[in-house]
Amino acid sequence: MLDKKKIEDQLNDNFSALIFTYKNVGIKYLHNYYLNECEIKKIHELVKGGFFVLQTCNRVEIYIHSENAKHVAESLLEHIYSIHNGKLERHESIIKNGLETIKHLFYVASGVDSIAVGEYEILNQIKNAMLESKKMGIMDKEIERLIERALRVGRNARSRTNISKGKVGIYSLTLDKIKSVINDLEKASVLVIGAGEIGSKMSELLYKEGIKKRYHNE
Repeated sequence: MLDKKKIEDQLNDNFSALIFTYKNVGIKYLHNYYLNECEIKKIHELVKGGFFVLQTCNRVEIYIHSENAKHVAESLLEHIYSIHNGKLERHESIIKNGLETIKHLFYVASGVDSIAVGEYEILNQIKNAMLESKKMGIMDKEIERLIERALRVGRNARSRTNISKGKVGIYSLTLDKIKSVINDLEKASVLVIGAGEIGSKMSELLYKEGIKKRYHNE
């Protein structure tokens, strides 16, 4: 028979996450928290276990599976502060431990924690981040299993509830806002600042709406 308390104790000891999002940091300053591949590999050297990094336009989250994960997360946080030369505000970070770590990832995958609640993009972002983390060799089986379950939870949330009913994506909501301001899109010219996922996707959607004059600024 499974000992629920023992399982919870193991989860509390072995899983943690560092959370930086639009909620606690703000969109304006979130770019300060992004980590490049070299920084991620360097940070992983401090973790004796599994490691997963999810970076989107709305969040930077580091999931850890290790012995005494809470202590590891606190050490990583100090290291992140050091590599950013004191530019980050310490009160902005959130550390989640144990079951709270798992719940948070499930909320993220379900779209509950998104700016546009129920949006679909986050599922692909989690999947792509998992593939990148695997490519870098920073994951272990426990982290991989957690992510796979989170993706399953995210898909089930959308198929069994109305959370994704209607227009909930950032792209579709942005397009609706643009159309409410500009009456005749076909006569408009658009400057897209940034050539990342959001800029490229919005450029594609605007083209389909009839806007042919587009200017990308990288």
